[in-house]
Amino acid sequence: MISREKKIIVTLSVVLLALLGANFGLFWMTKQKVNDTSAALLELKKTSDLETKARALGDLVKQTASERQALDAYFVQKENSVKFIEQIEGLGKQAGLSLTVASVTVANNGKELRMNLGSNGSFDDTFYFVTLLETMPYKTRLEQVHLQKKDDVSIPGVVTTAWSGDFVLVLESFVGSATKQ
Repeated sequence: MISREKKIIVTLSVVLLALLGANFGLFWMTKQKVNDTSAALLELKKTSDLETKARALGDLVKQTASERQALDAYFVQKENSVKFIEQIEGLGKQAGLSLTVASVTVANNGKELRMNLGSNGSFDDTFYFVTLLETMPYKTRLEQVHLQKKDDVSIPGVVTTAWSGDFVLVLESFVGSATKQ
């Protein structure tokens, strides 16, 4: 009988060990699935947060469209540089000057538009032209101004002094590469 009891104890011990091993295996697999699920949920939350932020950014872009369009008016795009030059020529006419655009170059890696200008007219007209340049809605810099008195010009009844001017005007609010979307 001892032998039969030993067989039962051994069999029960083996079954018990097998059940413990199966229990440990199921516990380990469950733990792995929980970790995998937690990682997937965390990744899903990150993705959801990114989508929420992207939607909010898209809404902000839509809401600020008119403000950004208004700001764009203070910059000269490369494709509008001819209009800007014509605007400068118009200011010369408005001031009563004979204005010539000697050269126009893009400088500072496309961030500036440099213009060499020449003028002929009275001192008052030349000063008025400089004032008009400074009141433009763009960020400009007069890098060089050279005024020279010329001979007096006589118009019957009026004697005026002619002045010639050479200017280097730098447009700093220039966008030399297309960045609009």
